[in-house]
Amino acid sequence: MRAALALGVALVVMFMVGRYLGGRPTVKPISTVELPVVSEVIPTSTIPEPDADQAEDLLYGLGQIDRELGRTRSIDRARNTCLDILAEEKRAAVVERTRQRFDGTARISTADARAIVKLIEAGGWCRNA
Repeated sequence: MRAALALGVALVVMFMVGRYLGGRPTVKPISTVELPVVSEVIPTSTIPEPDADQAEDLLYGLGQIDRELGRTRSIDRARNTCLDILAEEKRAAVVERTRQRFDGTARISTADARAIVKLIEAGGWCRNA
């Protein structure tokens, strides 16, 4: 009990001393730093994208593998597979990621995934800029 009372008194004394000495901290303005102006556009990584005709052919080909793949969202999945292809990763890894990427509503086998990878490669749009 005495310890709690002593702590309370100490806090009150510290509060009173703080009030007596000015109580509020002085806020000093932060100096402004001038940042350099960048006049050139910094290049960003882009994912290859099929044009309208290539996208139509891609969706048709995907629909031949499984009709559930003939949907617009499959184009984004194909673009991500294209990145794997361009990264020159091992073929088995590209095929497996493609299988996982396209699996869902459609049941994609490893053979289906191989066909999807070949379709993307043959489409003419999956290349480095």
